[in-house]
Amino acid sequence: MLAAGIRQLRVIDPANDSASWRKSVARAKRVGLGTVVNLTFSVSPKHTDEYYARKAREAAALDPDFICLKDPGALLTPERTANLVRVIQQHAPGIPVNLHVHCTTGLGPLCALEAIKMGAESIDAAVPPLANASSNPSVFNVAQNARALGYTPLIDEEPLLPVARDLDFIAKREGFPIGAPVEYDYSQYVH
Repeated sequence: MLAAGIRQLRVIDPANDSASWRKSVARAKRVGLGTVVNLTFSVSPKHTDEYYARKAREAAALDPDFICLKDPGALLTPERTANLVRVIQQHAPGIPVNLHVHCTTGLGPLCALEAIKMGAESIDAAVPPLANASSNPSVFNVAQNARALGYTPLIDEEPLLPVARDLDFIAKREGFPIGAPVEYDYSQYVH
């Protein structure tokens, strides 16, 4: 993997099983890869602040480079994001927090802003037209909103502008859908 330019392994177990994390993190470190432990978010009576505090401590014990609050179902709300970033920071002190959120419910960009305000060190974002909809928030939108809040994004957006234009051109030419912001959809939470 290193020979191919891969420098980091993201470790995910949908059940947040620390035994699974431990094996993957150990293997990654053995070959010189950086590690991110994904703490998968869900909504259920089991997924309480105490649950995430315990899982953050278990992840921190593995000494990863980052702990990622990962929301594959796009179920995070801005309030829950702020609270869980705080919980992770308190129970995994010194380990940077990353947010990976999708935009299916329309709340992804707002969750990204809450994570930034809480001190998350990185936000996963996508280049349009691959952003939004069921993907990550737009890198341009996240950076613009971060600046509006008084933060200085570390990403250089200039080299991404022609990439976005090229991808937009290809998507239109090939008839692929273009990711677009979606309106808030509460029905996503009724399950």
